[in-house]
Amino acid sequence: MNQVITRASAQESGEPQYYQFSIPAPGGAQWVSVSLGYRRSADFDRANQPGQDYAIVRAGYGSVVGVVADGVSQSFYGHFAAEFVAERLLEYLWERRKTPPSAHQLNGILHEFEREFKTRIDCYVLPTRLQPLQRHALEQTRRQAGSQAVFAAFVLDAEAKSIRLFEVGDALAVVHCSRGETNGSHSKVIQADHRGRWSSAGRTNLLLEEINERDVKGIVIKSDGAKDWGASLASHRFNRAAFFEVAPEFAGYDDVSFVAAVFQDERSDEISAIVGEGLNQSPPPVMIIPIDPAPTLHSSAPSSLPPEIYTHGPKPAKRRRDWKSFAFGSGAGFLLAGVGLLGLLWGKVFTFKPNAPACKVTVSKIQVPVEAAGTTMELDVSADKNCKWSVTGVPPWIRINPRHEQSGNGHLVFSVSQNTGPKREDSFEVGGNTLLVKQVADINGPSSSPDSEIVNKAQENGSKNTQATAEQKPAQKDTERPAAAKKTTEKLAPTKKNAEKPAPANTKATKSPGTSRRKRQPETQK
Repeated sequence: MNQVITRASAQESGEPQYYQFSIPAPGGAQWVSVSLGYRRSADFDRANQPGQDYAIVRAGYGSVVGVVADGVSQSFYGHFAAEFVAERLLEYLWERRKTPPSAHQLNGILHEFEREFKTRIDCYVLPTRLQPLQRHALEQTRRQAGSQAVFAAFVLDAEAKSIRLFEVGDALAVVHCSRGETNGSHSKVIQADHRGRWSSAGRTNLLLEEINERDVKGIVIKSDGAKDWGASLASHRFNRAAFFEVAPEFAGYDDVSFVAAVFQDERSDEISAIVGEGLNQSPPPVMIIPIDPAPTLHSSAPSSLPPEIYTHGPKPAKRRRDWKSFAFGSGAGFLLAGVGLLGLLWGKVFTFKPNAPACKVTVSKIQVPVEAAGTTMELDVSADKNCKWSVTGVPPWIRINPRHEQSGNGHLVFSVSQNTGPKREDSFEVGGNTLLVKQVADINGPSSSPDSEIVNKAQENGSKNTQATAEQKPAQKDTERPAAAKKTTEKLAPTKKNAEKPAPANTKATKSPGTSRRKRQPETQK
């Protein structure tokens, strides 16, 4: 009997999950082994919060469609976006599995999904027990960023052994092909632009990428938390036991999820297992769909979305949410919301990813001297492959390229404009490193005036030297000097006091600021 099998991850479970089943490939010579694995981040175990990833797969009639979505943790309840886009995308691609859409067509559909999802997110009522600062921070995030996710999705044609892969953001895909190497097979890791986002706010760029491959032996799509899982399809390295061994370690850093489809010569055992419960001898019922020219498909995958958001009917009663997904308790949740609010007030964006491993960024120079004429310089930036860094706090007289966020090793090019004034210095941040730029003053700028000048005046009673303090003013031009000299040689009318006490010859009369007297105006000479 022909059947369609659907499996999906449970975001609330704190145990590793693994599902496996097989479908016959057209022609009857091979089977396609389909598997799905999931483990939420260990940071969510303490308060039993839902994980941010969501994985779902459907197989039958010679086709396999799989989707892995990773909710952006600093967005508005990112796990909502992950589950919504994964389930809607699975339905859309399954209906078109024989003629998959192009990237252009899917791009328009994804924007329609965003608008539909926005109406549900906008109407969602926050729990009343949240603290005021928590509510304010969440409302700000809902309006500005929305609920966001990244994803990888594929459509496998088992008869043609071809796939069409779609990616948004930093979700990963490993494609194993049966050509290109001397041993008859090779694999390639495919990742789209990490800046891509699917969001309920509709303000982000999808940056959707489409990849087509033929002669495929297998494909693994996964979240970035799955690290190198799926790099090898060897039976001893890619099975339930191997996944249960590495999942707890991977979960120490992030959520872990994957979907895989691999061609095999023999049918693999059907597995529905969760650590702590052992093998489930009575796996959950599969969705069986009889052959129909125009079948109406309804997903049997449970959903953790609230009833007002989940579009495939009411949420199963046993899958309840306690809404501790944002707050670890009143104290820690209040503190987290306060930090987020301060970040919004100061115009900064703080990204919170559970227990992300620290990375180090170094710059080839931390202090740069620059001439007054300005210059353009290039510095080397060293960082780990997945370590992201950016440039912030750049002063207006410095231009930076690139301004957007980078990852791994790179180069920083910046230009310093010409300085026409005094010396200046300022700094900016490069991946947490402070780079100081010092620019010297313009040597061709205006010079200061002399503080004082000595004027010799001739008196009628003899030669007398008088020191006069001049005001600070620009030097007089040559054409003005005769007039100035004429003024300084004008004779003052002798006063009675001067006549009674003439100054001795060859004696310099000094005037201090404390004993200076105002000069008497000269008499008008007719």
